[in-house]
Amino acid sequence: VLITMILTMVPLFLGDISIVANATVFGVLITFFLVNLSLIALRRKRPDLERPFKLKPNVGWVPLIALLGCIVCFGLLFTFNLLIVVIQLIIVLCGVVVFYAMKSKIETRTSRFIQKIDTDKN
Repeated sequence: VLITMILTMVPLFLGDISIVANATVFGVLITFFLVNLSLIALRRKRPDLERPFKLKPNVGWVPLIALLGCIVCFGLLFTFNLLIVVIQLIIVLCGVVVFYAMKSKIETRTSRFIQKIDTDKN
């Protein structure tokens, strides 16, 4: 969070908030692309899972709305200039570094939380 805050503040001091806005939009498009791609992959790999809602229309196991979302988001990623792409890659790499630095702490907290849920059920 601190690294992201610092990276966000640099363009603010330079007076160009559009860099921050475009980097944010680029990140959101990547997220939407990955969410739709995950939905398609889950439908393919785990067709047996219970689905609380159905996404229709489908062609076979491929939900067309998710496929359209992937195509549109992927296409829009090519409308950004190189500076925005580099800024977003730096932000993602910082996030990956922080994730791996805190991975054991996250896993410990997660396992404690799951154990607490299991003991509360019994």
